[in-house]
Amino acid sequence: MNSRETLLHGLSSVAQHSTHRRRTSRIDQATREGGLSAGIRELLSEKNTPEVIWDGDPAVTQNIAENKPVILISNHPRLIEPFVFLSQLPSRDDIVAVGQGGVQHLFGKEIGQRVIPVYHASLRETPIKRQERQTRNNEQMERAMATLEARGAVYIAPNGGGIDGEWKRGVATLMEVALRMYEAYYLMAHVEGSQPWEPVRLLLNADLKRAVRISQPTNVRDLPIPSTVKELPAGSKEKHRAISQHLEAHYKNWFNKES
Repeated sequence: MNSRETLLHGLSSVAQHSTHRRRTSRIDQATREGGLSAGIRELLSEKNTPEVIWDGDPAVTQNIAENKPVILISNHPRLIEPFVFLSQLPSRDDIVAVGQGGVQHLFGKEIGQRVIPVYHASLRETPIKRQERQTRNNEQMERAMATLEARGAVYIAPNGGGIDGEWKRGVATLMEVALRMYEAYYLMAHVEGSQPWEPVRLLLNADLKRAVRISQPTNVRDLPIPSTVKELPAGSKEKHRAISQHLEAHYKNWFNKES
């Protein structure tokens, strides 16, 4: 069992505890009433409120995050970063998160319904299983794309989770949709202070300290993606790879500029 599988097993064990099940009823209610961000705020509780650094005017950022179609991205070295970022965004019904399959229901049924699960390859994966997984992931990404096209908000971890690794095609798939829209935005965050096993400690309602920096929202048409990339064949691996590379460079430039 690898470290990710061990962590998921630990999370599943804690999630079965009666105390956690009582907490999830409150989380479910908050999520039904205010969407994914509201449910996550209930999950984190007041003592887990992170320090927040806003690059721009928080009111402008919050307004776009609440009312406009927007792609939300952040670093994701552990499992907790999406929760920290999304907890700072306003409530809206039409926000979903693309996340690791297997964890979507651990924090309550309602949060689980708003997490679009995708699955990573395993060491014992056969060619047939790989094709099945890829087909299933493509179907899940169709749901994320439809949410964005309907002027919703979609969170995705560009590198698929983990400390290192190049950005995957998922964020490029969403960006290709956004670039076809009349109006869409891109919002970045960087979370610091996460620790190993923090998701288990979160389920146990432990006191955790983190900080999150949130960028100014950018209209996707103003992102540094060359026209030569935009003109590549729609849906091609070449186009998605190039978009991902430019977005990764943009993120690193943003983070390093003010760090």
